[in-house]
Amino acid sequence: MRERMKKRSNVTIWIVLILATLAVAFFLINNAGARVGPPYQTITGGGGGGSAIEGQNDTVQVVSTVSAINAGIGILGSDSGSGVLTLDSITPTPVAVVPTATPVPVVPTATPVPVVPTATPVPVVPTPTPELSDQFLLNTGDIGTGNYDFGGAVDFEIPNGGGCAITGPDAPGEIKINTTIEGICYVVDTPTRNFLEIPYFYLTYTQPNPTNAEDDTLFYVNAPGEITGESCVLIGSSTPSVTITLRHSATDRSAAGTELNTGGRAITSVTTASVDTSFADNTFLANTWFWIETTAQSGTVTEIHCSWKAFYDFTS
Repeated sequence: MRERMKKRSNVTIWIVLILATLAVAFFLINNAGARVGPPYQTITGGGGGGSAIEGQNDTVQVVSTVSAINAGIGILGSDSGSGVLTLDSITPTPVAVVPTATPVPVVPTATPVPVVPTATPVPVVPTPTPELSDQFLLNTGDIGTGNYDFGGAVDFEIPNGGGCAITGPDAPGEIKINTTIEGICYVVDTPTRNFLEIPYFYLTYTQPNPTNAEDDTLFYVNAPGEITGESCVLIGSSTPSVTITLRHSATDRSAAGTELNTGGRAITSVTTASVDTSFADNTFLANTWFWIETTAQSGTVTEIHCSWKAFYDFTS
């Protein structure tokens, strides 16, 4: 009895399995004919559109353009029946084809060029053509006329050399510096050449019947300088002699002053003069007074004459 019940249960299970399989197959046939039919299934429009979509196995391929679906779509099974899928009227919204934009090349930003200001043009000054009258000193012997201004020059050199010989014929106005004895040679009236010894000047003193205690003011100078020579001569007899001393002071005439020769110098010559060029202190300042003193006298002296050569020293 138990064996029989067991066999019945197995039969029941197989029947249930068969029915379930058939149900699944029927469902698949009616709802998915495109998957279980022959190699190609066709879905046609039920609204007479004439469009078709064909499928193969799991692939659906569009073979003609469906412009509009106005009714339903029939799904044809493999060998029986058809399923109908009804859709509302659908008008597909056309998708606008946007053309691919041509890429715009990116132009790099240019480095700004600095603005150079326009330079102010420099006026071109033409070189003046020299006039013929300005070229008169181009050659030896040229003679100029008119006025010439050398005030802007630092210095101006004129002919110079030893002696007073002037090359060429003498003519009034010719001038030359004598560098040997330091003076100016010049012509006023031909053929005489004159000479001016510069920057020297001469100071003189004459005293009749000098004693041994003379104190005489001689001269005053307002610029500094030097004494370069002293010459003295006597008029007398019986071996005349006079001792003199030249003094100078830039502060006070009544002061002792500075001696040209310390202790003075005895003058005895009555012929060619007594000359002296070596001194103890021969420089003097600006605004200086000079005076002469005698300290001794012998013989018969009727006159004494002295001369001093000096020059101004403007470099001091």
